[in-house]
Amino acid sequence: MWEFNTSNSSLSHRAALADLSTDYGSSTLDESGALLVTDSSDAFLMCGAGASDTGLYVMKDTASQGWFVTPELNSDTIQSIYEKVTHKATTLGAGETINTLYRTRKRATIYGTANWISTTEFVTTDDWSGVVVGDLVRVNTGYATGEWATVTIIATSATTYTITLDRAIGLNASTSKVYSDNFKLITGGEMTSDDGEWKRIGVDEANPWIQYMVIFKGAIEYRSFDSKDNAKTTR
Repeated sequence: MWEFNTSNSSLSHRAALADLSTDYGSSTLDESGALLVTDSSDAFLMCGAGASDTGLYVMKDTASQGWFVTPELNSDTIQSIYEKVTHKATTLGAGETINTLYRTRKRATIYGTANWISTTEFVTTDDWSGVVVGDLVRVNTGYATGEWATVTIIATSATTYTITLDRAIGLNASTSKVYSDNFKLITGGEMTSDDGEWKRIGVDEANPWIQYMVIFKGAIEYRSFDSKDNAKTTR
């Protein structure tokens, strides 16, 4: 569900419907239904949709999760050294986090069906030959919708790929629809409640451009994002 603010013409993603109590919200719906504001002062919504036969949950007390992706930030010269990024946010609560990923090359998004064999491993028969260690994996629908992790091991046997992830997001014998983009996690750069109101993270990548993805977990009041670069190659 998206909300359009008429005062500043901004469009923001406000809410999503979840398949299961473990999900953060399904990105794909089989069917859409009516949407009704039942309380305008508190903006309570009643809505209907179909994501699977397991039912839908609208109100949950689990932590929120969301993300944004920057445009490609181009160097003002031929290429720059992208040195660091800085996040500013109201001091995070216990368990709340901000993680930063980036890429300096692009590839097509790769989709697949994940058959979980443990909390950190899934098997797919889709063509994942373009995925490499370090790439981002996100869950689109099914178990753990909205969750994310990065690839640590890829094992192949004939046309079967066994993918091992760095985070325990799966459940043995469950199924998810997943996709992978080649964003890389900046290790050691997670912002937590210990960091106060801001955190600066080293990147140190030389390229004509860079693109960031920032993932939030929790009810975070985010203030600003800044990327610092210096010219490396000029005309």
